[in-house]
Amino acid sequence: RSSVVYDIALFRKGEDDPAAEGHFVHVFVERTRQDRTSPIPPRIRDALQRLVRAPASGAGGHPRQGSDL
Repeated sequence: RSSVVYDIALFRKGEDDPAAEGHFVHVFVERTRQDRTSPIPPRIRDALQRLVRAPASGAGGHPRQGSDL
């Protein structure tokens, strides 16, 4: 409930298969104590939820298991 994983891929122009794939994790933390995680605020969670997509066919990706969204 305190993190989101962004899966990314880079494509060459005109190609369907990615040239590179990767991911990064954004962990929300308390502003005053950055050693403690904080729930994703509802307004931000709603905005992030609109970005969730199924992987493209043939992209070699898969839905991220354990995603907090």
